[in-house]
Amino acid sequence: MEPHTHPEYEQTFSRIATAMERVTEVLETHVRLNIETEARFNARFDKLTAHVEELAAHVDIIDLKLSEATDKLNGVIDLMDRHMREHGNN
Repeated sequence: MEPHTHPEYEQTFSRIATAMERVTEVLETHVRLNIETEARFNARFDKLTAHVEELAAHVDIIDLKLSEATDKLNGVIDLMDRHMREHGNN
C-alpha cells in the first residue's frame, strides 16, 4: 500500500510559501524606502527650519532699525513743531 499524500496541496502550500516570501520582500523594500524618504524629508525640513530661523533673526533686526528710524523721524517732527511754535511761520 502506498503512503497517503496530497501532491496538489503540497504544491499549493509551496506556492503560497513562495508568494508570502515575495510579499515579505516587497514589504521590506517599501519599509526601507519609506525610512529613506523620511530621512531625506527630515534633513530638508531641518534645513528649512534653519532658514526660517535665520530669516526671523533678520526680520527682528529690520524691525529694530525701523523702530529706531521712526523714533528719529518723530524726534525731527517734534523739533520742527516746537521750532514753528516758538518762531512762527516766518
